[in-house]
Amino acid sequence: MSEDTPPGIERIDPYYGEHEDTDETSLAGKIPILRWYLKTTKGLAKSRAFFMPLGFMALAALAFSLGYPSLENIADWLLLGVHKAISALGGLLHKIIGSNLDDVLDLSARRAATPVLAALWATLAALRLALGALPTEKDTDEIGYVIPGSGLLGRAWGAVGKRIYQFKRALVFFAAYLRDINIEKIHLPFTILMLLAVAGVSLAQAAENLLFELPAHLPGLSGTTAWIFPAGLVIAVVCILVLGIPMLHNSLLRAHQGSIRRRRKKIGLARRLLSGILGLVFIFAPLAWMTIGLLGE
Repeated sequence: MSEDTPPGIERIDPYYGEHEDTDETSLAGKIPILRWYLKTTKGLAKSRAFFMPLGFMALAALAFSLGYPSLENIADWLLLGVHKAISALGGLLHKIIGSNLDDVLDLSARRAATPVLAALWATLAALRLALGALPTEKDTDEIGYVIPGSGLLGRAWGAVGKRIYQFKRALVFFAAYLRDINIEKIHLPFTILMLLAVAGVSLAQAAENLLFELPAHLPGLSGTTAWIFPAGLVIAVVCILVLGIPMLHNSLLRAHQGSIRRRRKKIGLARRLLSGILGLVFIFAPLAWMTIGLLGE
C-alpha cells in the first residue's frame, strides 16, 4: 500500500480473486496435484500488478495498429479542414499579419504531417486507455462474501452463494454508476468493447501468421492447415478474456470514482455532465470508425 493511500484502502486487481479460492489449506489444496497447481499459480498471480498494465497497453497498441490507416484518413480530413479554413480566411489574415497563408498545409505538407499526427494521436489514445485501466482502490472495511462453514455442504452452497452475492454487488454498482452520469460514463463501456474487438481481430491475425510457420518446421503438420484459423481464434479469445475483463472493470470503476470525487468537490452540474467529452471526440470516434472499417471488410 502506497504512502498516499488513505487508511482502510488497498490497491487491488479484480483478477486476484478471493483468498479462499487459492488457499493451500482449502479442500482443493489437500489434493497433491491441485496443491502444486495452487502454489504455481499463486506465484504467477503476484506478478499480475506488473504485467497486467503492460497487457492493457499491448491491447490498445494492437487496436490502434490495425486501425492506423483509418486514423490516418481522419487526420488527413482534419488537416484538410484546417487548410480550407485558412484559405477562407486568407484575405482577413493577409490584412492582419501582412502575409499570405494560402499555401499553409497544402497537399505536400499534409502528406508529411498526416502520419505524424496519426501516430501521435494513436500513442496518446492508447496511453489514456491503458492508464485508465490500472487497478483501482477498494475499501478494506468491506467484509466480502463469507463461506458458510468449512464442510462439504457449506462449500458447495458457498459456490452458489458467492455468485449471488457478486450479482447483488453488480446491481448496486450499476445503480451507483448511473447516479453521477456523464459523457465519459456513457461512451466508455462502448469504447473499451470496441477496443477489445479491434485488438482481438489484430491478435487473431498475428496468432494465425505465427501458427502458419509451424507446418514449415514440423513435417507432421505439413499436410493440413485447417486447424490454424480456429487455433488463432481461440488464442485471441482467451487473451481478450484474460485482459479485457479486468480492463473493462477497472476503467468503469475508475470513471465512477472520478465522478464521485467531482460531486464531492461540488463542481458545477454542467462541468460534471460534460466530463469525458474529449474522450468522446478523440478516442471513441476513431475507434468507432475503425470498427466500422473492419465490419466493412
